[in-house]
Parts: sequence; structure tokens; C-alpha cells
Amino acid sequence: MTATTVIGIDAALAATGVAAWRYRPPGPGRFYLDTIRTSADTTPRPARWAQITAPIWPCVTTNTLAVVEAVFQGAKGDTALRLAELHGVILDGLHRRGVPYVVVNDKQLKKYATGSGAADKDLMLATARSQLGGAAAFPADHDQADALWLLVMGLHRYGRQVLPGPVPRWRAKVLADIAWPSVFRLHPDTDTARETTP
Repeated sequence: MTATTVIGIDAALAATGVAAWRYRPPGPGRFYLDTIRTSADTTPRPARWAQITAPIWPCVTTNTLAVVEAVFQGAKGDTALRLAELHGVILDGLHRRGVPYVVVNDKQLKKYATGSGAADKDLMLATARSQLGGAAAFPADHDQADALWLLVMGLHRYGRQVLPGPVPRWRAKVLADIAWPSVFRLHPDTDTARETTP
């Protein structure tokens, strides 16, 4: 049977967070978390890109969706350029592999996870551990937490609600404001989303 995969990617130069969920009938789906660390001191940029993306590509299956956090808008100068380069490499790699993807900005991600678009990294990690640690996976650091939230957003949008309890309307609104790929579908055996509540 064809495996279905959803990947969350929080791309950064020093530490990239990756979260993946794979479902192969009859299931259950399995979660995987990783932090890919690299050093600018010893690695030329093209080799560094390859080092960051190498663990991502084996996650891709025939039916895959990637949810990628947008380039950090607060980055400046050389850092902003290097981040944009890395994101371009990742998005190009997804495209070449036929993987539909969506880019989520940091305010959307934070709002979905915590209810506040201004949440800091500590709150994102704490909320991921408290709300997703048992239902999905327990993130080891901030990078994994962001990637896991991206993954959960993708699952939720396509019909699998990971978070316990009813879905708040503000969380559903964040998903509704994002332009999701129309070509991706979860396997029909996966869980359906719960109804939203006020």
C-alpha cells in the first residue's frame, strides 16, 4: 500500500527542525522528530545545504505534503540572504520530487499553536510538550517544537486532528487563511477532524 507522509520543516542554518508523520494502512501513523545541526565554520554553503537537506529527502513517499516555515522576517543582512538561499534549496528540492508544499509564516504558526501570534520560543516549546507530547511526539528543543506544530497544522487541515478536545475557532481560522495545495489527500482510513467550537 502507498504510504502517506506529512513533513514539517523549520529551516535554519545552525539547527533545522524536522517532524514527519507517516501512515501506511492499516496503521497506526508514526511520528518522527529530528534536529539537523551544522556549523558555518567548517562547511562551505553548498555542502551545508546538502547536509541539512539529506535527512529530509528519505521522508518523502509517493503521497507527501510538506509544511515549511517561512524565512524569518527579522533576519537582516548576510543572515537574511543565507536563510533565503537555504529555503530556496529546500523548496526546489520538494518541487523536483513532486511534493506539494505550503509556506506558513511565523505569526500564523504561533497563533495556531498558542493563540497568540507574538508567542516566544519557550511558550511554543512548552505548549508543544503539554499538548502534543502524549498525542504525537515529545519535542527535544525549540526547533523540533516548531516543526511539530507545522506538521500538526498540515494533518489538521487535511482531516486528522491530533490535538485533544474540540478545536477552537481561532485555530481553524488560521488554517482557513492559508492557501493549501489542492492535490494532496490523506489516506481515507485516517482520523477525521473534530468540529470547531466557539
